[in-house]
Amino acid sequence: MYGHILNEKKKSLSPVNPTFSVDQYSRPQCSRFSFFGAHEADSGTRKMMACHLRNRLLLLALLITLLTSELARASNSAPAFVQNVIYSNKIAIFSKSYCPYCMRAKLIFSKLHEQPHVVELDLRDDGSEIQSALLDLTGRRTVPQVFINGKLVGGSDDVAAAFMSGQLQKLVDSS
Repeated sequence: MYGHILNEKKKSLSPVNPTFSVDQYSRPQCSRFSFFGAHEADSGTRKMMACHLRNRLLLLALLITLLTSELARASNSAPAFVQNVIYSNKIAIFSKSYCPYCMRAKLIFSKLHEQPHVVELDLRDDGSEIQSALLDLTGRRTVPQVFINGKLVGGSDDVAAAFMSGQLQKLVDSS
């Protein structure tokens, strides 16, 4: 035979049954599932095999549920992050650290003596997901994307034009 039964005297395993082992309380424990030789099994063995199969199916269903919820959470986290940044900060800039247009937008706010909340997409692992969420929200993938009081101002040229016209200061002061 191919399985094992715990020998109570020696406290070691010895071959006896192809699919099960028995612990010190003589309760059958399934060590591996096999369809071969199942027709030779008694009713207790068949019950254990059915129990084992049911447990495996429940474990598989749980694993699928967890993976599905994890994927859903991951796919929703970037849009939720973007919304949180936009509505939790007076001024929010989605930027890339090397982008000259982003540097220009940040410089304009420093001239206004305002300190915006800046999210540097190139320095984040989820930067591309955040940029995709911004595309869904604004219709733009470009950076910078500047928000004041939860409203999209635009990119670098939009911020510069609003600054030159005095409109940017009014937007900042209107909070």
